[in-house]
Amino acid sequence: MLIADTDLWSRPWKTRGEEALVVDDPVTGRQRLTPYFVEPHGKAHEFAATETAPGIWLIYRPTGHRHRWLALRLAGYVFGFAGTFIFVHGFETSPKAALIGGVLLGLAVAADRYAAARLNGANASNR
Repeated sequence: MLIADTDLWSRPWKTRGEEALVVDDPVTGRQRLTPYFVEPHGKAHEFAATETAPGIWLIYRPTGHRHRWLALRLAGYVFGFAGTFIFVHGFETSPKAALIGGVLLGLAVAADRYAAARLNGANASNR
């Protein structure tokens, strides 16, 4: 398990005495995790962990920029709606308007897929 290119098991885990986090893990159910951090090269990298069975650890890392990817998905939906509207009505008015609508729609789909992939990758627990 690597955090910031550092083997988690090769560094001492430190805690600030924070209250345990409760998460609903999709595999193991509700778990209480202790917040820890490691300090490779003087910079703290946080995570939360609990030992679910002897030698079996459940480890979560912070997602960091989740709000940015959610905002990008929201922008994708707005542009998708606008693009669809312009695309459909563009056929009635002009080919240029239809082209602009199609481009907006394509950008919206690409932004949504990219943000969804980032959100899914960031939310995955590392075992």
